[in-house]
Amino acid sequence: MIEKRFLILVVLLALVARFVLAPLYVSPPGQGYSIVPHDFPKYVATANTILENRVLYIDKTHTGNSPTPYGPLLVLSWVSWIKVFGDDYTLLKIPSIFYDALTIVLIFYISKSLFNLQTAKYASLFYAFSFILLLMSGADGSDENPLMFFLLLSVYFLVRSKPNIKLSALFLGIALLFKLSLGVVFMPVIIYHLLQQKKLKQSLTYIGITLLTISIITLPFFLKAGTNVLVQLSFVTNLPITGTTFLSAVKMVVNYFTLGMASTYEDNLQVQMLAKPITILSIICGTLYILKFGLKDKRIELVRNIFILLLLFTIFSSVGEWHIFVWLVPYMIILLAYNQPKLSKFNLSKLEILGYGFVIASTVIYAALYRETKIPEYSFLEQSLVIASVVMASVGTYLSLIKTKLRAMWTFSMFSWALWLTNHTKMLMVFGSVIPLFRSPLWSYGIQDFSSVVLITISSIMLFVSVHKATQKDFTHTGFIRNLKSILK
Repeated sequence: MIEKRFLILVVLLALVARFVLAPLYVSPPGQGYSIVPHDFPKYVATANTILENRVLYIDKTHTGNSPTPYGPLLVLSWVSWIKVFGDDYTLLKIPSIFYDALTIVLIFYISKSLFNLQTAKYASLFYAFSFILLLMSGADGSDENPLMFFLLLSVYFLVRSKPNIKLSALFLGIALLFKLSLGVVFMPVIIYHLLQQKKLKQSLTYIGITLLTISIITLPFFLKAGTNVLVQLSFVTNLPITGTTFLSAVKMVVNYFTLGMASTYEDNLQVQMLAKPITILSIICGTLYILKFGLKDKRIELVRNIFILLLLFTIFSSVGEWHIFVWLVPYMIILLAYNQPKLSKFNLSKLEILGYGFVIASTVIYAALYRETKIPEYSFLEQSLVIASVVMASVGTYLSLIKTKLRAMWTFSMFSWALWLTNHTKMLMVFGSVIPLFRSPLWSYGIQDFSSVVLITISSIMLFVSVHKATQKDFTHTGFIRNLKSILK
C-alpha cells in the first residue's frame, strides 16, 4: 500500500510539473517560430490527410514536400484526438504527457524487478524529474513519448520475474507502428537475448507476433498506398547530415574552412558520402561489442545492449536531435539505478530535493522564454535567465543523482544538451563586453551551436565508456566468436 501511495504521488507531481510547462511553450502569433512546439503543424497536417479522405503515405504533408514518415498507429492516435478535442497545440500535448507519466510506472516496476523497492523509488524519481524528459513531454509534447512507452513495455515483459514473450512481442509491434525504424535496433537485440537463453522456438514466435501485429494495422494503408507505406524507412535513410551528431560537427568544420562562416550549415556532398558507411560501421562495432562483452545478468545485458546501440546511433548517424537521444534515456536511468549502491531505505536528502527543484525551475524558464526564432530578439535579461536555466539544469541534475556513481557523466550530457537546446537565444552575447566576438549575433549563435554539438558528441562517447566500466563487474568475458558458436549450437 505504501509502495502504491509513493508511486501515485510521484506520478501526480510529475503530471503537475508537465502541465505547468505545456501552456508556456506555445508560440503566440507574431511572437515566434511557427513550428513551436516541435513539428506540431506536421502532426496536424498528417492527421488531416485521413480526416479529409486523402491517401496517407502518398499525399504530401512533410519536410521537402514528401509524404509523412510517421507510423500508422501514431497517425490514427492524432486523428482520434483532433476529432474530439481539435488541433489546439496545448491540448495536443496531453497524450504525450500521460504516456510519459505511465512510463514512470514502468521504470518503477522494471527497477523493482531488477533491483529492489528502494532503488525503484529513486529510479522513478530520476525519470519523473529529468531535465530532458520534462521538456520532451511537458513543453514539447513530442510524439516520442508513446513510442518510448510501448518500447519499454515490451522490455518490461522480458525482464520481469515471470517473462511473457507473447505480450512483449505484441507491444513491440505496437511500438513499431509508431516508428518502424526502431525495429532495426530492438528486434535483433531482443532475439539475441532470447537465443542466449536457448529459446529458439520462442524467438520465432516473437518475430511472428511482432510482424503479425504490424501487418494487421498496416494492411488497410498498404491496400491504398502500396509499397509507399515504406516511406517510413526511406525517409530516415535519405535525410541530410544535420543536428548534433559527430558528422554534423565534421560538416560544420569542413564548410567553415572551405566555404566560410555564412555557409557552415549547407549540405556537403563529400561529408554526406561518409554518412552511411560510418553509420553502418558504428552498428557493426556495436554488435561486436555486444557479442564480446556479455553480462552474467541477461536482463541487465538486454537493457545495456539497447542503450549501447541507441547511443551509437545518436553519435554516428546522419541526423542528431534530442528527439532521438531521448529514446535511450529510460535505459540509461535503469543503468544509473544499477550503479547506485544498494540502499536499505528510501530517504531523500535536502540536496537531492534542491536538485529536483533546480531542474524544474530550469525547465520553466526554458519553456517560458525559448523560441527557435523570436521576434523581437532576446533582451539581455532574457539571455541571462537562459544562462541561469542551463546552470540550474546541470547543477540540479548532479544534486538529484548524488547517490549515483554515474552522476558526473550524466550531468555533463545534460549540460551539453541544455546548451544546444538554447542556442537560438544567442546567450553568449551577455559576455560581449568582455569578449568582443560575442557581440555579433552570428558568432554568438555559431560558437554556442558548434560547441554544444562537439560537447554532445564527447559526452555521448564518455557515457559509452562509463557504462562499459560500470558493467565490468558483471562481464562474462566471452569472446564474440565463442558466444556466437554457443548460440548457434
